[in-house]
Amino acid sequence: MTDQRPGSGAPAKPCRVEVQNVRRDRNGARFRILGSLIALVAVPWGLGFLGLSTFAVFGALGALGAYFWSALSLAGTDRGPGERRLVDGSAVIEGERMVVTAGKTATTLPLSLLDGGWTESTALGHTAVLSFSDGRIVAVERPSEEEATTLLSAAGAGAQARAVRMRGYREDTSGRKIAGFFLAFFALMLIPFLLTVPITLVAAITAWSVKPLGMMVAILFGGLPLIGVCAWLRSKVTPSWVHIGADGVMVRGAFRKRFFRHSAIAQAVPTMGGVGDAYHFVRLELHDGRSFTVPAASAAEASTLIDRIVAARTATAAQDRARLLEVISRNGRSGAEWKRAQESLVTNTGYRTAGHGVEEMMQIVEDATAPLEQRVGAALAACPHGGEAVQKRIRVAAEACVEPGLRVALERVSAGEIEDEQLEEIGRSEARKAAG
Repeated sequence: MTDQRPGSGAPAKPCRVEVQNVRRDRNGARFRILGSLIALVAVPWGLGFLGLSTFAVFGALGALGAYFWSALSLAGTDRGPGERRLVDGSAVIEGERMVVTAGKTATTLPLSLLDGGWTESTALGHTAVLSFSDGRIVAVERPSEEEATTLLSAAGAGAQARAVRMRGYREDTSGRKIAGFFLAFFALMLIPFLLTVPITLVAAITAWSVKPLGMMVAILFGGLPLIGVCAWLRSKVTPSWVHIGADGVMVRGAFRKRFFRHSAIAQAVPTMGGVGDAYHFVRLELHDGRSFTVPAASAAEASTLIDRIVAARTATAAQDRARLLEVISRNGRSGAEWKRAQESLVTNTGYRTAGHGVEEMMQIVEDATAPLEQRVGAALAACPHGGEAVQKRIRVAAEACVEPGLRVALERVSAGEIEDEQLEEIGRSEARKAAG
């Protein structure tokens, strides 16, 4: 294994690793793009000013080549499966830090900066990829997916982590570079349209006339198709980030963020899309019938993303159920007080819809392992809101009960005939059970 527990004294096994400072590489590519655009204007002008007009065209072509090369470099900054520049080295976890040796360079990364991790398939096995908030990405190749997952768990980015993020790719590196080239091309065509806006505004203010504004509107309207093409190409170049927390899932793409509460997600399933179904996605299906797709680089990455969402939803559901069980418990209240509280519980517990609240209650009613008092309390909460369908389910649950007190109580709740004295008796029965 590549992870070392504190005090184990076991040396890290050799493996292939990569440490990439994505933020630094991305900012460097952006500065090169800006510099090449400035050079595209400044170099021909400077050469002409120096009397070297013959070389001005070559200078412009050189700056243009640097511009497109920088755009391709920016598009390929976020490397995906099969694109990692892995070298021989090692990775070891020592307490609250991770030490990665790539060749002769050792890098220490505090695990407090870790904000996500995922696995990627490779020709030689699987790669555990860890993302740090300072912009660095660490990739560690392991022989099996199990070992890669174990490394993520040891670092704190496994499926049990309550707040992690993963990066999804809509295109591979070749696709992103092609999209990046055309994005740079159309963006270059768009620059004159954008420069027209301040120039026209200055002309309108100087002339104190609205006529230049009409020309500006016409130019901008003509540039709308270019803006649309650039936006579409940017979505191809920009990776999607999926943040999975205790409260829900947030998907951040090129232009917008979407947040889905765990309670709103019905299921997350793998799917294929694109030309010839060549691309992997995870489809989030919501209870309201809508669905949203999140890109994934491979089937393994899609599976990892689904596992993370399921793990977070399961942990959140367990906590929600524990809180709900506490709310529906009697907690020393009289039978009349308990009944009144339960009958208004579905709307007061903050559920989005009464139907969703009723279903939560019915799961407790039908749970044979739940205590008698909680099953009766859940039935009292659900019955006023679910109609005949819920009443029938409560009767079916009652028929499945062997304990006479519980069976009779559920039957009377379904018929709306339970009395306060019967609720008091349930409380006394539970107290006797607790006493011995």
